[in-house]
Amino acid sequence: MLGRVFRQFPWPYPHFMAFAPLDAWWRLLTAPGARVPVWYWPRLAFGLFTSVLGTVLTLPERVALGPVLWLLSRRSGATLKRGPGVIVILGYYRSGTTHLHYLMSCDPRMRSPTWCETLAPQGFILSWAFLRVFMIPFVSATRPQDDVAIGPEWPAEDDFAVNNWTLCSALPGRFVLPRSHAFFDRFHFLRGLSAAELARWRWTQWAFCWKVSVIARKRRLLLKTPSHTARVAALTELFGGNVKFVHISREPGAVVKSNVHMASRLGVYALGDRDEGDDVRGRIEREYVETERKFLEEANGQGPGMLAEMAFEDQVTDPMD
Repeated sequence: MLGRVFRQFPWPYPHFMAFAPLDAWWRLLTAPGARVPVWYWPRLAFGLFTSVLGTVLTLPERVALGPVLWLLSRRSGATLKRGPGVIVILGYYRSGTTHLHYLMSCDPRMRSPTWCETLAPQGFILSWAFLRVFMIPFVSATRPQDDVAIGPEWPAEDDFAVNNWTLCSALPGRFVLPRSHAFFDRFHFLRGLSAAELARWRWTQWAFCWKVSVIARKRRLLLKTPSHTARVAALTELFGGNVKFVHISREPGAVVKSNVHMASRLGVYALGDRDEGDDVRGRIEREYVETERKFLEEANGQGPGMLAEMAFEDQVTDPMD
């Protein structure tokens, strides 16, 4: 009995928001429906402790680049037109997007954000020399949901950067505060957002991509975030039309089953319990269908040569082709 309680207790775990600044944690803890039960306080305290480190270490870059980013965003209308353009990998969670991302990132003509950049998006240019000493011990060698290898310099999803900078992401409702999922789900589709929230999402996505593009120089940016599948129109506008998409699909039953399993494995990030009647599988199925439907609607507006389609099964059979 005691062994079972010990295993189920929400012990502190290296959190993907570990180096998100304190203002991002404030947005998280004051979101509608946010409530952290007392038995989750050790995990919360550990997250806030690492956040203090991240906030202090990245403060010089935030102070130095903040005015620059503000001026550039005003001048460009938060539209990114640097470099040779952007390629975005689309596909719902567990559709094979990570494997495709890893393969495409091997192309030397492309530059993908890395985990050290997405976990500390507000300070990876000027502050990385100091931040890396504290970050590397907190970055796991594998992902908790499927044991796929990761590392500080491995390709990462840009949605973690947007989340850890200004919390304009569906990730907290998906993995951190399950009872607040309705509030955060709005960022997945970019629907039901206030004008200020939508502007904040666009600015954060633009600012992070601008910073990565500076490092990329003449290489094309390669982005991968499953939520982007429902944001084709918004991304086309954000990148001034200088963007192409690769959409990967997988047998739906396998996608749903894998997402249910992922929701269970990623409970290590949770700061609260799910509602007793929370139908995780049903919610995943509805979001999956709506995501792909929105993708089809917005993809129809893309010009010739802007979208490539592929199947997960073909990728497994012949990945190089």
